[in-house]
Amino acid sequence: MIGQKVFHPALGEGTVLDQRSSGMYLFVKFERGPKLWVNASALNILIPELKKPVAKPKIVPLNEEALNARKMIEAFRMGVVPYFKIEKFTFGREEELQKIFNNFENKKGGVIIIEGVYGSGKTHLLDYIYSWGLKNGFGVSRTELDYFDVAPYKPKHVYRELIKNFRFLEKGKEKDFRFFLKKISKFELQEFHPFLSPAFEILRKNKENNVFWDWIEGEELRRENLDFLKLWKLPVLLDHTPASDIYCNLLTSYSYFLKKLGYRGLILILDEVETLFPIWFLGKKELGFHFYKGLISVAKNDRRCLELDLKELRSFEFVGVGKLDKYNFVHSGVRPLPYLYSEPSYLFLVLSLTPSPSFYYKKIKELINKEEVIKLSRISEKDYREMFEEVVNLYRKAYSPENFDSKKIEKIYEELKEKMEDGIRIFLRTAVERLDILRFYNE
Repeated sequence: MIGQKVFHPALGEGTVLDQRSSGMYLFVKFERGPKLWVNASALNILIPELKKPVAKPKIVPLNEEALNARKMIEAFRMGVVPYFKIEKFTFGREEELQKIFNNFENKKGGVIIIEGVYGSGKTHLLDYIYSWGLKNGFGVSRTELDYFDVAPYKPKHVYRELIKNFRFLEKGKEKDFRFFLKKISKFELQEFHPFLSPAFEILRKNKENNVFWDWIEGEELRRENLDFLKLWKLPVLLDHTPASDIYCNLLTSYSYFLKKLGYRGLILILDEVETLFPIWFLGKKELGFHFYKGLISVAKNDRRCLELDLKELRSFEFVGVGKLDKYNFVHSGVRPLPYLYSEPSYLFLVLSLTPSPSFYYKKIKELINKEEVIKLSRISEKDYREMFEEVVNLYRKAYSPENFDSKKIEKIYEELKEKMEDGIRIFLRTAVERLDILRFYNE
């Protein structure tokens, strides 16, 4: 507020010199002379008159190239790169991408951890992996974790979001989970499965409805909801915290059937994995870690995840309904399942996180090998320069501005250097906003 122009109905216009009580009172130098402390509610903020544009932009017909460029620019306004163009708009990540491809090519499952500080470009790299996976014969799904709903200690909620975002390409078009499940229901299961067997039976008879889809997709449904609709054969998808085994089993079944359909497997992308570390309750941290442990283990085709001896299950100290097997994998105490549906899993797991001093960060890192960790540093000024020049090229194609001379463009780049520390999103958004000002106001 300091320096803001204000107006008082009796004292006229003035300038704010100081404030107190969290801005409730402002010390104002009025043009008529006095300097007074004034209640902020008695003042009106004066907004400076905006400079009018130099001229209205020309309306030009858009060809396909200009339209695509404009789509890119509009995405940059929100600080994102649209995934359909992300492979051509990635700078300074050649080494990291090669490492990812080496872990995915001709493999039967695998894990990658992408770690870096905020602003280092983790989200951009995840977008790249998502786009690359779709175009290269994988099913893909991505979700962002949080502290309360899509939390690592709530495996059903994570499963729900992964299913909601499940995609694969068929004949060049994106298909969702419902299309996929109908397609794989034609396969015969080698043995009875408590969830897939009744689901396939309903789909083969074309008796699926919205409640059925809510059930298999992990939405909130109780036993009485299913019984009311005469869906007695469907077991409840359990919402309790130690049910990691159920959801790892289902996710690996989907990767298995993707492979049977001729795809290369399923890529699961989890962002904000560090959500686990500041959670306040130790039991929830431990259960969240066990879910991560299960996902990592099935992706690495740990054969211990195929085993389940109900007689050997023992109590789990953090929650009464959970059980531990002889390998210390947590299981649902109500309906335990092996973590792995079939070996190999063809499941590829990508975990994105910010490094942390947390004990559980160290425990997660102990589950993987060094070559499976990609540590991101901020991209160089040279990479930002290339990015800026590409933004300018796209902007020229999108709007055909007449006042973009090299000196003005160079001045904008010099102004943007201070935004490089804020990361790619802020840099892109600020670059577009600054080019808008040049186009409209010629400054």
